[in-house]
Amino acid sequence: MRIALGEQGARWIALAITISALGFLSQSMLTAPRVYYAMARDGLFFASVGKVFGKSGAPVIAIVLQGVAAIIIACSGTYGEILNFEVTVDFIQIWLFTPLRGILSLRSFLSCRARASS
Repeated sequence: MRIALGEQGARWIALAITISALGFLSQSMLTAPRVYYAMARDGLFFASVGKVFGKSGAPVIAIVLQGVAAIIIACSGTYGEILNFEVTVDFIQIWLFTPLRGILSLRSFLSCRARASS
């Protein structure tokens, strides 16, 4: 970037990357505990994770669980190792679970349509 945009341009790009990374981390830290909470409420995860506390109704145990998982990942290796782990997880999700969700959704849709027409 320094060659293409100069020193100032490289700093702006670094700032944009930092903001993007913080936004992604914020999104992850906010959504993952809700998934744990929903799984616990459906009986698919530890029941204690499904408890909510206080007036806000926040799933505190699920939030702490996500924080602990993030700390373990952050302390588990170098930036490159963590990035490789993240890319692997994203690859598995995009190329395995996304088509699988599509197939199961289509199967469910066709099943409902068959029941409605009979």
